[in-house]
Formats: sequence, structure tokens, C-alpha cells
Amino acid sequence: MEKWTTQIESTEQLCLYLVKPHPINYLPLQLPIYTLFFLTKLDSLSSLDLSSLWVVLVFHFYFSASSMAASSSREAMNKQLLDFIHSMEQEGLVDYRFAKVHMLKESSGPFFFASLLPTFCRDSTATLRDLTVALGQPLLNYHDLGELCFKIRGGAACLGVCRMAHACGQLHQAVQNRATKESLITALKAAKQEFSIMQKKLETLAQLETKIVSNETDGP
Repeated sequence: MEKWTTQIESTEQLCLYLVKPHPINYLPLQLPIYTLFFLTKLDSLSSLDLSSLWVVLVFHFYFSASSMAASSSREAMNKQLLDFIHSMEQEGLVDYRFAKVHMLKESSGPFFFASLLPTFCRDSTATLRDLTVALGQPLLNYHDLGELCFKIRGGAACLGVCRMAHACGQLHQAVQNRATKESLITALKAAKQEFSIMQKKLETLAQLETKIVSNETDGP
């Protein structure tokens, strides 16, 4: 007790001490001991001293509790996101590259991953639309089809969206083999199906990642 109490000699010292963050489970014992000692050690306190003391006490409890709650919320959301990515790996939707891309936000900025996912979805949607239009032409331009297939397959592979990349690779192979229009349309449908599955999951991930990053940048 004496080791603690001899450190506090004035209202200013107590206020400076109280505004420092402390573990929430330490506060219930720590603050009453300091406050009681402070009130009994000094001969008298002005109304301003008392008002300042209680304001700081209330602020300290609120700030510490808010900090602990915010930290707990961030940890829960991070665990949810990592579990979601792991479940996608278990389903075979993504490979190890996907988690590595997620980690790039540490060097490329906090919103890197959250902005990359919707960009990938927009680009893939546009490329699949272009492929659909190209396959609807009376005469097929295999060169242009090949370029589009290479583009969407490469984007999916770089992100680690392996199952979609494989479906796009099958379509690319069919184009290179100059398969019939019917075969190409079938392969395109398979690629669209894989993208549709991934798009829903990526949108969910992007929303969760945005919440996490916003929470971290805003602070408690």
C-alpha cells in the first residue's frame, strides 16, 4: 500500500495517473485505493478539486472499458475473417496465395485487400460479359477469345482463386484447341458458375475486412 500511495501527492498527479490506460480487471481495486488515500491524506479539497477528480475517474473508467471492448471486437472480427478464409481453402475455392494476398495489406496499406476484392469482381464480371458477347458472334475470333481467357484466368490465379482459375483455364484450353461454339459456351458456363460462387464469398469478405480496417484506423 505504502509503495503505491507515496507516489500521489496532489490533484494534478492523481489526474495524470488516472488518464493512463490500465487493465480493466485492475481498476476496481486500484482506483478506490488511490482515491481514498488521496482524500484522507490532504487536509482539504476545493470543490474544483473534487469536481476534477470525479470527472477524471468517470472518464478513465469509460475510456478503459471502451478500449477493452473495441480490442475484443477487433479480435473477434479478425478471427471470423481468418476462419472464413480457412473454410474457403478447405472447400478448394482458394489456395495459399489468397492468404498471402491478404497479408499484403501490411505493406500496401490497410485498405489494400478490402479494395482489391471488389475490383477483381468488377473486372471478372466485365471480362465474362465480353466473352459472352464474343461467343455470340456468327464467326468466332479465337485470338480475341484467347486474350480474354488469359486475362480472367491470370487475375484469378494471382489472387489465389484456384477453382475459378481452373475453370477459366479449361475454357482457355478449349479456345486454343479451336473447339466448337457449343463446347466453348459449355466451358464458359462452368467459369461463370465458379465466379458466381466466389463473388458472394468475396463480397462477404470485403465487407468484413472493411469493418476491421475501419475499426483499427478509427481506434477506440
